[in-house]
Amino acid sequence: MADVKQFIFFDFEMLCSNKGMPFEDMEAIRLGAVKYNIETEDIEFFDRYIQPTKRVSLSRFCTELTGIKDTDLVGASNFKNVFEDFLTWIGGIKKIPFFLLVYQRFISFKNRCGKARNLSCYYKENRTALC
Repeated sequence: MADVKQFIFFDFEMLCSNKGMPFEDMEAIRLGAVKYNIETEDIEFFDRYIQPTKRVSLSRFCTELTGIKDTDLVGASNFKNVFEDFLTWIGGIKKIPFFLLVYQRFISFKNRCGKARNLSCYYKENRTALC
């Protein structure tokens, strides 16, 4: 097993509602992350808005909870592009086997629900996108 050289801490902000929302409608609208290099102690940041598949106005509750406004999502990239940029930023997929496994299992779960929405793309061992 390779030595750990960095830690990645990441967080998704999702569409939300104070009235409840079906799981399959909760699309990612922002991906933020911090990369900590263990050897150099350098810290880098990744912060991107994500255009949801359904282009509806954010609820007041969602805006207050996340701090994200509709105007923040105008011109944002789709999930696939943001996630590919994120994988490049962390240094590629070879370095993150645990993250890849968790992501693939999440995709599998979403697909069984019948509505994968913007989590419809994942990477296999050959590092190719399946969309």
